[in-house]
Amino acid sequence: MKKSQFKLAGFGHQSPIGRGVAAAILLLAAGCSPPQWASKKEAEAPAEVATVQPASGKAPEGVPAPDWAANLYGKMAAETFPGKGACVGNLDGVRPANDGIGRSVFGWAWDSAAKTSVRRFVLVNGLGQVVAAGDGGWVREDVPRARPDIPDPKTGWVVRIGDLVGPFDAFGVLSDGTSLCRLGRLLK
Repeated sequence: MKKSQFKLAGFGHQSPIGRGVAAAILLLAAGCSPPQWASKKEAEAPAEVATVQPASGKAPEGVPAPDWAANLYGKMAAETFPGKGACVGNLDGVRPANDGIGRSVFGWAWDSAAKTSVRRFVLVNGLGQVVAAGDGGWVREDVPRARPDIPDPKTGWVVRIGDLVGPFDAFGVLSDGTSLCRLGRLLK
């Protein structure tokens, strides 16, 4: 290799920084991870701390709770729903609520075993507590088009979260009423 090939980002190959940059590039080109000292700036940056909001035992402020979920807020999801189930679906995103009060999380879900759309949903905080709940049955024409094995277009779901911030995990409550299936994570 020529000496000029090591002159990257204005650092000559003889300087410690130039040798470090060159070594990191060679390792990356070889498919290896760079050593820790090669990304010292990233290592010194403070890690983003996720906030975990403990559940209050009630629905988010100003957000109507589904009748079936009135006694779930604040309870541990793993104890309330001890079963594990199989479903397909997704947490698609967050949008402003239709009535302008806070935000809503939305997605789609299909109960694979029962061969039906999932009708109840919960959001669980990092402590494992139910902090929000919502209903399914919303029409999602895109789902049967993309997945011909799912004939029902009423696979959509919405969970109102008001002004709560994540991280949260979204789960569908399967038709047996005791099993959850994970649909995704909301970070903010």
